Amino acid sequence: MTSDKQYDQEFTAWAVGAERQLLRSAVLLTGDLHRAQDRVQEAMVKVAMRWPRLRGGQPTAYARTIVVRDTISWWRRRRREVNVDPTPVLDREPVSGVSTDAEAGLVVRRALARLTPAQRSVVVLRYFDDLTERETAQVLGITVGTVKSQSAAALARLRNGAPELLVQRTAALSPDGRRVAAAGISGLFWRELDGGAWQRVDVPHSVTGEGIEVTWLPGSSSLVLRSHLPGVLVDLGTGRQRSLPELTGYVAWGADPQGFLTYVSREGELVSQEPAGGLRRVIINLLEGLHHPVLSATSLVAARGNRVISSPPAVDDRDGLIALDRDTLAARRYLPVRDASSYYVGQALTPRAWLDDDTVLFSVLPRGTSEEHLVTWDVESGALRRATSWPATYDASFATELLRL
Repeated sequence: MTSDKQYDQEFTAWAVGAERQLLRSAVLLTGDLHRAQDRVQEAMVKVAMRWPRLRGGQPTAYARTIVVRDTISWWRRRRREVNVDPTPVLDREPVSGVSTDAEAGLVVRRALARLTPAQRSVVVLRYFDDLTERETAQVLGITVGTVKSQSAAALARLRNGAPELLVQRTAALSPDGRRVAAAGISGLFWRELDGGAWQRVDVPHSVTGEGIEVTWLPGSSSLVLRSHLPGVLVDLGTGRQRSLPELTGYVAWGADPQGFLTYVSREGELVSQEPAGGLRRVIINLLEGLHHPVLSATSLVAARGNRVISSPPAVDDRDGLIALDRDTLAARRYLPVRDASSYYVGQALTPRAWLDDDTVLFSVLPRGTSEEHLVTWDVESGALRRATSWPATYDASFATELLRL
């Protein structure tokens, strides 16, 4: 038999872990920190009263439902009496987990204030709490069809009134798995994954916005930001930045284990360059059609695009992966995809890392499917093995140093 003391200990442990998540949702729903705290405390009390029954189920989902429905009821009672200002209290008292960047947080709160109560609830649950359409419908007590229609209406309103909210950030995990960086319209942000706060780095406007490429260099202390304009190397330790005009536009490039930037020039040369900018060496060869090169100490692997359109295509004209010797650029092995199509070279077929001198890790999204796969390729034997899979709607980033353990 479970004692009251054990119930209290279990509830306290749950509350400590759930309170921040619930408070973030409540702040986004109400636009007011103190009112959000009241909603969360009321939900906590109701969970505590029912803990013996909820402890083996989903107490967080129950508490979230209380917060959301009580907030909607409050809106409906007072929408003709009170014009809720979503910004003044939060500007003075930022909430951990909502946003540590005041400008970005202000954009979010003002944008949500433009929505109806139903639309705001759907947006918060679907896009901030990451609930499915069915889970959102259960919390709100509505149908999945209503969730879809409210979501569509909310996004349409945001596109017209707050398009900046819909600009996504690109995130990347550091090679050692200890840091994450994100770049978007409001700049570059990074944080330690052990609980550190987000830190903002002022970078040139040329590498801010949607679709910025974020690439960590070996050692996890520096990264490269790229758009169609010159890239920028950012040292997070020293704060130093260096423009990379050689990485302007589309350039196939990567960094070797020593941090040397290696790229294919417009003339088809393979150029290796020290992080500080000094030239190491240039190998002249025809390297057309290569994308996403990944380097080890001795080899290079890249996605190779179909450069010759013929029907039926020759075997060596298919999209695929090619592994090369770094010193001679002699081909070690070629792995063509099954159907000949330029669909694969871009983001659908991407080398990720060398796990050792002979094993490549790559991701592939087969044409016409809804799952992306992480696969190992033994360059010597040609053997393939699927490591894991995830929905194609997700963006994946990998701690490549940890994958080698």
